[in-house]
Amino acid sequence: MRDVDFVFHLAAMKRVDACEENPLEAVETNIIGSSNIRSAAIKNNVKKVIFTSSDKAISPTNTYGATKLIAERLLAAPSSSATTFVSVRFGNVMGSRGSVIPLFQEQIKTNQLITITDPEMTRFMMTLSQATSLTLQALKESKGGEVFVLKMPVIRLGDLADLLIQQSGLSISTELIGLKPGEKMYEELMTYDESQHAWELDDMFVIPSDSKSLYSDSKKVKRGTYRSNDQEVVTKHQLHQLLLEAGLLDKR
Repeated sequence: MRDVDFVFHLAAMKRVDACEENPLEAVETNIIGSSNIRSAAIKNNVKKVIFTSSDKAISPTNTYGATKLIAERLLAAPSSSATTFVSVRFGNVMGSRGSVIPLFQEQIKTNQLITITDPEMTRFMMTLSQATSLTLQALKESKGGEVFVLKMPVIRLGDLADLLIQQSGLSISTELIGLKPGEKMYEELMTYDESQHAWELDDMFVIPSDSKSLYSDSKKVKRGTYRSNDQEVVTKHQLHQLLLEAGLLDKR
């Protein structure tokens, strides 16, 4: 980190099932690893560190979410250094490692059954370009210690499977496999308690570490949770456009 101004901490052990089976490894990577990042950044006088957190850190029901929440708290802890730490929460990035989309596409390609946890399961999901631009915006807006919650489209798992099957032109059946250990039917990005002192920007919410922090063009958040099961789900047409934008579908 010598002569580095900004650090984007994206490294993580992020597979829910892998973290459930190997909790010590999840702690070593997601918590101890984040502590190492913090120490190295302070030692080398880095200006800002942006930590990418997860919707699974909110009301966590699995090891992955719990380690991400602790890492958030660790990086937000007060420091006498000049280094600024900030966290950005978002859900699934389309096509990223561990995403369900490549899994579905591989099952279709090999003519397997598509394994669906539950067709009514909802998830926050956005393209890589959307996640990147909003993370850079958080970098610009950050004062220090706050959590930025990106506003994200919500998809229904059954709609995603149907669309990918339709695009393939094949006759593929689905198999319901139920929730895995640690999984939830929906995800959260902000709790009710956090909303009571949060600010709202056009594309994100800000949960400040200091109640006196002000953000340009912001307003106080209406109190309530920000959960995937109480947000409007994108239509199949909108989902199709998102997948095209992410480069995950052939243009037809």
